[in-house]
Amino acid sequence: MNLNSIGNVVVDSQKTFNLLSLLGRTDKVQGWHADFTAISPSGKYAVIVSKKDIRLFRMDHNSSRPFFVASGSFSFKKNNYYYGTAQLDLQHPLPPSDWMKHSSFTHIALSDQHLAIAATEKVLVFGVGGDQKCRWLFYDRIQNGMVKGLAFSPDGSKLVAVYSFEQRREEPYEAARFYPTAEFRSDTGGQVKGLQSVPHSQKVTWQLHPNYQPRRVTFSWKGDMLGIVTNHSDGEARIRILGESGGGSPGLWSYWGERSIRVHNPERPHDMVGGGVTGLSLYSLDLNFSDFSSHNDDCLAISLDTTDAAAHDCYRIKNKGRVYELEKFTQIASGPSGTTNMAIAVSQAHDAVALLAKNSLNLFSRISL
Repeated sequence: MNLNSIGNVVVDSQKTFNLLSLLGRTDKVQGWHADFTAISPSGKYAVIVSKKDIRLFRMDHNSSRPFFVASGSFSFKKNNYYYGTAQLDLQHPLPPSDWMKHSSFTHIALSDQHLAIAATEKVLVFGVGGDQKCRWLFYDRIQNGMVKGLAFSPDGSKLVAVYSFEQRREEPYEAARFYPTAEFRSDTGGQVKGLQSVPHSQKVTWQLHPNYQPRRVTFSWKGDMLGIVTNHSDGEARIRILGESGGGSPGLWSYWGERSIRVHNPERPHDMVGGGVTGLSLYSLDLNFSDFSSHNDDCLAISLDTTDAAAHDCYRIKNKGRVYELEKFTQIASGPSGTTNMAIAVSQAHDAVALLAKNSLNLFSRISL
């Protein structure tokens, strides 16, 4: 079971947890603020990102402590970026002189090969594996777009940026840009290329709902579905699903729609004090079927922070394709006063679940999901 995604989700969402303190290294980060943290799906790498700095660590499962491997640092006033393992070296060439000014980081995602950072109207990609650790490799400009979420597929072959587009005189919308990470190659004939602009492979759009903003973005285990969960409004949150079809590589992504789920009791507005949906996991009941485009018996599980005991946390995804439905499945966690879970992870074999509450980690094994 991969519990690293729980650390990723929880630390990013609350920003009060310090990744290194969780890993027993509080003495190394005193006085340094961490805005974002992430752990790669395999647990091999961890990263801490501040407003202008990147710290990359390698995780050793035989040790309780991570090992520092590389760092990067932006100098926005000078329009420079520095990276290295010990002494930081200036990287060049970089984008035009005005490209990095007034930039702020909003989201990050980490795989075993790449780190993605969302900034103002931009997606930045850095190296993680090999000899390009923390080197800035690629960027994509999303004009008039505000990135709301980033995610790598579990195998690291895909990166998605979910964003909203709002501009006067144009119809607003939300969209997802899918990038094949095979394009994030940093060398040709042994020579490191300059910073490259990456053309996104596919763009999928849907109607913008201002009251329902994306909060969590996650791929399914096979990487052929994308789930997006929103904040709640009047006790309801929305779950949007995108699916990949076709036998090509990459396949064709399409928007399947959105469905509302209850996360708070609408008749008790004064009790809507929890965060609603705090985590999302997509999994399949059958990982061995041969037709990967059929999406048979796919499910989603969510973690909830709510006082509503009637809020459901596990659904089957039915009638998949251009339109889908959610069917209530099993209930993972419940209580007379609701639940206070901050993140969730379902094992690849869907035989175990980890739920991280505000003060505890709960593991459920040998269950039927």
